[in-house]
Amino acid sequence: MSHLPPTTIGLTGMTMQGVEAKILEAIQKYAHTHNWHLFNGNTPNGKLEMFRNHRLLSGVIAVVADDEMHRTLRKFDCPVINISDTFPEKYQFPSVLSDDQRIGSLAAEYFLSRGYRNFAVHLPPGLHPYRYLNTRSQAYMKALEESGFGCFAIADLLDQQSYNLVQKAGFLIRSFRDLPKPCAVFCSDDQIASHCCFVAQTKDIDLQIPQELAVLGVDNFELHCNMSSPPLSSIDVNPAEIGKTAAEKLHQLIEGTGPSNYFLQEVPPGDVVMRNSAFSVAIEDIHLARAIQFILDHCHERINVADIVRASGINRRKLEILFRKTYQCSILHELNLARIKRVKKLRRDTDLPLYKIAALSGFRDSHQMSRVFKRHGVTL
Repeated sequence: MSHLPPTTIGLTGMTMQGVEAKILEAIQKYAHTHNWHLFNGNTPNGKLEMFRNHRLLSGVIAVVADDEMHRTLRKFDCPVINISDTFPEKYQFPSVLSDDQRIGSLAAEYFLSRGYRNFAVHLPPGLHPYRYLNTRSQAYMKALEESGFGCFAIADLLDQQSYNLVQKAGFLIRSFRDLPKPCAVFCSDDQIASHCCFVAQTKDIDLQIPQELAVLGVDNFELHCNMSSPPLSSIDVNPAEIGKTAAEKLHQLIEGTGPSNYFLQEVPPGDVVMRNSAFSVAIEDIHLARAIQFILDHCHERINVADIVRASGINRRKLEILFRKTYQCSILHELNLARIKRVKKLRRDTDLPLYKIAALSGFRDSHQMSRVFKRHGVTL
């Protein structure tokens, strides 16, 4: 009995570091279970050999971020999945990307939930050609606007040409020094966020992070985040799911069961990974701040409302009034929301059974966890 040759998939344009390394790991896992042979075109020699032998490929997963890569891959006879969210609409390959709108909204939700009321963004939308920078910053500002808050552009991070364009567009611009404090700053990727931290802490500006300026990036490239000063809080873009979804979509194209024309499949992000650049709360009322910090620190334990009240230092009635006034919800509601977020993260990042996830998220058992999810209208 003859054996069919394995499906050969080309991989190209990836750096094999950070987020892209985790995407590649997910593709490799998929390949292992689907009898795929992976052709690594992520080195100069590998790229050259892949291009020379492209007729042997069944499909390609690529970072299509420039005209040269676009022109080359258009010559291939096999389906291509793009995982670059730089210019996906321009190059029109079927694409699997992070949900950049959700990333921007998540950043706003994170800061709002921690009591911030002053906000800034590293660069307003419309001034950079990269799709992900524009989409993330737009979504961040839109979510803040819908909650009744404005957002400053940071003068220190703009060159003169950009400053003039921003000013002409009518955006609010402030220097780091003149931002109202404490201020929450969202940067569309970790590199920009790390640079933001560096500039804000120079001798001429000398701001304290996160006490005066909380900084949040995107990608959760762990080495980069931990080398930043202070270590950088960042939104996890869920690279494992991006890689898995890209492989699934390519498989469908190879089998002829998926659309071959341009589509954009967006993968929801993970959660905010907290490090020192944005771990504090910014709530003027000390009692409410204590309560929120206690929830954030202990929601995975079997705490209850009475424990939160004791941590706040005031009686339950006064604390309930503060929660209703600030968050339009009860203390218990806020505790349950924190636990729901933890459950979602554990379900995404682990293979633990539900009863263990429930125990690690502060619930008595999986039945109580299911009831809470149902009460909040969230799918478990």
